[in-house]
Amino acid sequence: WSAPDGTLRTAPHPAVDTLRTGEARPADGARIGPRAEIVVPAAADGTVRLDFGPDEYCTIELDPAAGTVTFDRTHASLDTRAHRDRSVAPDAFDDSGRPAVRVFVDGSVVEIFTSAGRSLTSRVYPVAAPDWTVHASADAVVHDLAPAIETVAS
Repeated sequence: WSAPDGTLRTAPHPAVDTLRTGEARPADGARIGPRAEIVVPAAADGTVRLDFGPDEYCTIELDPAAGTVTFDRTHASLDTRAHRDRSVAPDAFDDSGRPAVRVFVDGSVVEIFTSAGRSLTSRVYPVAAPDWTVHASADAVVHDLAPAIETVAS
């Protein structure tokens, strides 16, 4: 959609919800496989941290006062070829009733959607294989996701 300032905004396609398997569970301390969705319902100061291994992690920092979501992947991989940077989404929150942040993990891809339609997408290349650990606020939940495409042997 187009925001009042003319910028393009986006949200996950509603069909993504059909990939959820099982019930939502508390995100803090949850172990996830290679596909998951983390939902932070309200914009409050805090951090979502994905721990891939002892020295591999990325963070998603919510700062409602500044109106920003920051994705930090500077420690996401031990592989020296991996990119290490921080991305910031300004004007990230609104009062639409959508979750403050929805984070999708699909293997090495992390995609973040904010309530105001901002999105950040990046590859993280962790060396450690799943299961990975989520650290988040008490109100955050995690959903396991089924593969979107089934591979059929020929």
